[in-house]
Amino acid sequence: DYLDENPTVRKSFEEKFIVGGSYTFMNSNFHFKSRKHVFYLSESVDLAGNFMSLVSRMSEKSWPTAENQDSILGLVYSQFANLRSEFRYLLNLNRKSQIAWRFIAGVAMPYGNSTTIPYIRQYYVGGTNSIRAFVARSLGPGTYSSSDSLNNTYIDQAGDIKLETNIEYRFDIYKYFKGAVFADAGNIWLVNDDPQRPGGKFNKNTFYKEIAVGSGLG
Repeated sequence: DYLDENPTVRKSFEEKFIVGGSYTFMNSNFHFKSRKHVFYLSESVDLAGNFMSLVSRMSEKSWPTAENQDSILGLVYSQFANLRSEFRYLLNLNRKSQIAWRFIAGVAMPYGNSTTIPYIRQYYVGGTNSIRAFVARSLGPGTYSSSDSLNNTYIDQAGDIKLETNIEYRFDIYKYFKGAVFADAGNIWLVNDDPQRPGGKFNKNTFYKEIAVGSGLG
């Protein structure tokens, strides 16, 4: 019923070919965890559909578009670019305490043969490895909130753009018993407007007001 009422979300669930490649650059000294300053950097790019679009252009003399989608063996292929960056920094104050910081930014742009990003390549926030004050995959996109009739239904919220940061102070309590004070912030957004999810599109002038924040002690 939810997909019937949300055609953009339904389109992201349709079966599609994802034909492409990805490249990831990583640089880290996390294997030297005894150092005072430890860092991790990951930059990745994921491109899909360009080769198939070129083949289509050569055979049909025209570029595929979202209105006139091309297909392979009866299935439409996805065309998008996905860029993701992650940086982690660990400051060892002493042998028993640390300050850890992480920042993640990602954007996935559909174009050519696609108007949406495949569901499995979209971004999520919330949960134990993200913004811990919120249920996993429950935040966003943007200021969008599902209707009351859906509040008790587990429906993952996904988006094309992600910004997330976390900072925490870690300390020893007693032997193997550890503690941490943390703060998390972030959200996801859509690249294109979706009438069924108002407030979900990214706006450079207002996005900072839509950052969800959570903190805690663990």
